[in-house]
Amino acid sequence: MNISQEAVKRVNSVEPGTEFTVKDLFTGIEWYSFLNNQRLSADKVFLDLVESGQVPNVSALGKKIRNKHFYLKN
Repeated sequence: MNISQEAVKRVNSVEPGTEFTVKDLFTGIEWYSFLNNQRLSADKVFLDLVESGQVPNVSALGKKIRNKHFYLKN
């Protein structure tokens, strides 16, 4: 599974006005079944997709708790 592409699909189910991380788009079992380097890579790729405008209605808010990127569904 391409984690970042799956995250792009799942972001459609996020309510507008919600802050989230890539991890929030997956269940705990799903997220922790990915290798650590896959999770880190997915977060970076998702950020790049958001910043390049390829994920509609999502804005990057920057890093917050535990150095994780946060996003806002517009």
